[in-house]
Amino acid sequence: MPEKKQPTLILTVRPENILALTTLLQRGFLVPCRGPVTLTELLIDLLGFDQKYISKSIETIFINGCACDSLEQYIFPSTSVALSAAMPGLAGAIFRKGGAHASLRSQPVHKSLPREATAGFITVKLFNMVATDKGEELLTKGILVKGSILSRFFSRQQERLRSLDLVIRHNAGTLSLKDAVHWAATHHHIQFSVDTCEYIPSNH
Repeated sequence: MPEKKQPTLILTVRPENILALTTLLQRGFLVPCRGPVTLTELLIDLLGFDQKYISKSIETIFINGCACDSLEQYIFPSTSVALSAAMPGLAGAIFRKGGAHASLRSQPVHKSLPREATAGFITVKLFNMVATDKGEELLTKGILVKGSILSRFFSRQQERLRSLDLVIRHNAGTLSLKDAVHWAATHHHIQFSVDTCEYIPSNH
């Protein structure tokens, strides 16, 4: 897949506030993919997860909205993958990978074989402890997101984001939060990252 330079957007926050931004990961970010890979391969190669964390901490997997039991499930470009730690209650028991109550699922996912490689993106969504455990590393390294997703995140989280006293920068300068909503909506994909600063001037 040819590399294409994407517009960039950088949020600067105080170090203690970066975890407040990890809820963005629930909405999904894009991982380039040239063809079929297992979920384990995707995470280790592209996201920096190690084998121990993947095996021990990822308890619930949804692929295109359906529960999955295997980290060796093949996934393809255009697939959506949601990962979380253990969910509470009966729902957690039903959807936990390899759980005793897996038979109660209405839409089980069966392991599929690789098909001919086609380049594209896999959408990855992270929830609860997986998002907080890996969110800071992902956000500081940078993630690729759809502009529409980022715009809605800014729009719906305006009050909470203002309380973080952040600075928003893009390719050409700084943006207000209100302007960032509109700017993000005009771009298909955005390279988004977060950096930290102990002191953010109040008149930024």
